[in-house]
Amino acid sequence: MIILSAEDDIRKHVIIKTLKENGIVIMPCDTIYGFVGAVPDTGEKIASIKGREEGKKFLQLILPSWLGNFTDMKIEEELLKVSPGCITFIIKNRTGDTTAVRFPEDPFLADIIDGVGRPLYSTSVNRSGAQILFRPVEMIEEFGNEIDVLLDAGEIPGKKPSTILDVTARPYRILRQGAGAVPEKYLT
Repeated sequence: MIILSAEDDIRKHVIIKTLKENGIVIMPCDTIYGFVGAVPDTGEKIASIKGREEGKKFLQLILPSWLGNFTDMKIEEELLKVSPGCITFIIKNRTGDTTAVRFPEDPFLADIIDGVGRPLYSTSVNRSGAQILFRPVEMIEEFGNEIDVLLDAGEIPGKKPSTILDVTARPYRILRQGAGAVPEKYLT
């Protein structure tokens, strides 16, 4: 199903219902389009669609108020203010492993997360190792039979994915430079 121009409430309802039923959605995720699915039930399905190697984790979209459910770590307020939507944080989770989390800036995306009531996996729309797709028509051609919903918000070429910042030890390390700028004082 492709959702083009509908009222936000209708789009939210369809996407939330699909995600609660462990469907896969392609939708804008602040910086670029992403495959989105509910944690923990859709990770293998998304990996299969992408052709991604087994065991490689996906980032999780969460609401800022949920961070305490994942970790005892505190992220500096300044980073939280510059981060919505454009910085993915690698944190130590409660099991001692690491988890990548990102807090959405887009209110529509935040409402989706809140409506589903659990974190959402997110990853770029492409086959593993291939270029990221920015045009919905290409996404439909490549993945139309493998997804449940595509929210067509038009082309968003030229955008970068989020910056990945490891905050598990000081100084913090940028693992991938993307759309988010990290103040230099955190990197030295």
